[in-house]
Amino acid sequence: MRPLALIPTLVALLGSPAFAFTCPAEGGSEWREYKTAHFLLDTDVSRFKAQILLKDLEQLRALVVQGLFGEQVEVAGHMRVLVPGSFSDYQDLAGSPTRGAFFKTTGWGDALIVMPIEGRQADRELVAHEVTHFLSHYQFPEQPSWFAEGVAHFLQTVASTGKENIPEVGSHVVRGASTLGGGVGLLSEGLIQQFGSDRRPLRAKELFDWTGQEREDSPARYHAWSWILYHWLWSQRSTQFASYQKRLADGEAPGDAWIAAFPEFDPARPATLEKLDEELVRYEHGRRYVFYKVSAQTTAPYVDTPLSSADVHVLLAHGRYDLGPAGQARQRADLDAAVREDALNAQALHERERMDRKMPAAEKVRAIANERPADGRAWSVLAEVTTDPAERTQALRKAAQLNPEDARTQMQLARALLDEGRPTDALSAANRALDLAPWHPGMIETLAHVAGASGSVPRR
Repeated sequence: MRPLALIPTLVALLGSPAFAFTCPAEGGSEWREYKTAHFLLDTDVSRFKAQILLKDLEQLRALVVQGLFGEQVEVAGHMRVLVPGSFSDYQDLAGSPTRGAFFKTTGWGDALIVMPIEGRQADRELVAHEVTHFLSHYQFPEQPSWFAEGVAHFLQTVASTGKENIPEVGSHVVRGASTLGGGVGLLSEGLIQQFGSDRRPLRAKELFDWTGQEREDSPARYHAWSWILYHWLWSQRSTQFASYQKRLADGEAPGDAWIAAFPEFDPARPATLEKLDEELVRYEHGRRYVFYKVSAQTTAPYVDTPLSSADVHVLLAHGRYDLGPAGQARQRADLDAAVREDALNAQALHERERMDRKMPAAEKVRAIANERPADGRAWSVLAEVTTDPAERTQALRKAAQLNPEDARTQMQLARALLDEGRPTDALSAANRALDLAPWHPGMIETLAHVAGASGSVPRR
């Protein structure tokens, strides 16, 4: 889970609110799910506000795609966005009155952004940052941490609301230019704050060894210097950097790709990195950061359906940032409420039992699936709990048919077919799973096993 805390929310807070979410079953506001070409928005805000948010999300995504790929390309799958209409309800999920939007993956493999509707402008860059993480894995399946954060910070400023760019002398090549919207390569407000509070250089070797975890004493230092390294490579070593990125896109191991593209900077020979350290420090001190603009046209047609009160509780359980003892207790309360309000909600039942390290009885889940044959989640749960291999495969087939964007189900179907000695049949599901979640090691491993058994070359 990644907290998006580089830019604080702009909502003023007076004291600590008393959290008291009221679900639809108890008279709370109606929740609906809005589906566009690329997002699933779950919210209880008005339709008017939802339409504005959907348009903004699609526009942000289109700008990120343009900056990342240079053209509008289609990428499989949807990102889920959870937006409570009440700011106190959002705070309950975030676990902090100052935490901005945040990103996590759910136990079912969904990519989930949780954000408030109030103060949304403050979170636009943070959402673009996470959209970049999501999409960049389709271009670069394996990424070192510095590269992942560098490209995300590099592209997130397409979402900047903009202002006239009048920085200190010499800090930009284009002095005084308007940066309103679509700017790629800008220094974000969050990184300005970071460098304002901590300008200690970070050595290249530390960046190359970084695993993605920040230090508490300077929570954005590695992020900031990842951006410096990425920006310097892009602007000062563009030909070599293009070669490095092509190698990453072709699936080459990051370490091998780096040595091939930058043999003069060999991490195995620390002395060769001293020149790179000097260049990065000089680049940060000079602050002459070139940027460019992208533009994209998009629309946001949608279909929407009401969400049951039980499904809302499941979404809230998935959306909690804090998974410590207090967070787990609230998550358990959400799942208890979901099962109480809908005894046939197989997903809620399964997740609640799993918190107790148990599994619901196969007979019970089978009855639910037969009662609700159009509920793909019920068939997915049945595949988890049955001990009959044939029933498991059949349940996975139904689940995959009902929810073709469920990467986890596609992966499990591929493995089930492989276990049955049908690698050729498994190949389609394995490829689909990787298309939906190219960053997930399980999807990569499954395709490799299936391709090896079928004698096929894995598709990228």
